[in-house]
Amino acid sequence: MMSQRQDHLNAYVEGWRSMNAERVLSALAEGFVFDDPALPEPVTKATMAAYMSSWGDRAKGSSGTWRYENSHEVAQDRDGILLRWKWWRFTGSTLQGTALTKTSDDGMLFERITYYPSTSSLAARNAAGLVMCEAEVAWQGWSAGGERTDEPRYKTFFGDGSQPTGGLVQGILEYPPGSRSRAHWHSPAETYYVLAGGGVGRIGDETLPIGPGDAVYVPSSAVHAFENTGSEALRVLWTLNCDRVDEIDFHYLD
Repeated sequence: MMSQRQDHLNAYVEGWRSMNAERVLSALAEGFVFDDPALPEPVTKATMAAYMSSWGDRAKGSSGTWRYENSHEVAQDRDGILLRWKWWRFTGSTLQGTALTKTSDDGMLFERITYYPSTSSLAARNAAGLVMCEAEVAWQGWSAGGERTDEPRYKTFFGDGSQPTGGLVQGILEYPPGSRSRAHWHSPAETYYVLAGGGVGRIGDETLPIGPGDAVYVPSSAVHAFENTGSEALRVLWTLNCDRVDEIDFHYLD
């Protein structure tokens, strides 16, 4: 039996495929938000019909017939929310990208799209290069304010929502001597590269020594944690394959 969440999602997708704003609106919850990086403000339920109409206006200036398509869809229904990741494109144009949607029994709650390189001006913001200077990025986390000096702190270079990046989240973790991270897991796979210091890494049932120059891969949903067993700070570059760090559900075991 199909759930209400799946019904809403199907109506939403079919509405986009046929460019039928009424069908799309029927699937939206009252607090719906659509995040398009090409726009200065998010799209809401009240402005969704106008937003869809703007796509039609763009089509008039493009050769070929535009038709919205989804592919490579992955969906998870958990804790009353249907999460879906997909690849989208408009045939007859160069516009394409990925999207994350969230749906509850009340309707579609959220969609965030990302543009991938194209000749369209809409993709220019997302396709731009970017250089982040570590010294200009503030520390965050447990020891950032000085209240806990025995736990790691971190910086987020890409993926905190302030940069036009998509598909990658990256930053630095710094562990003072004797500190460790809490054992946890999350859906996106993750890599670590040890810049300085030494310690041990726990991945699943294995505990392995780590030091400068070591690269570590953590599979999706694998339990992992790190500890500084040396006398100097352990610095680690971390990277996750998702769009934003605030999209990650962290599950802690201790």
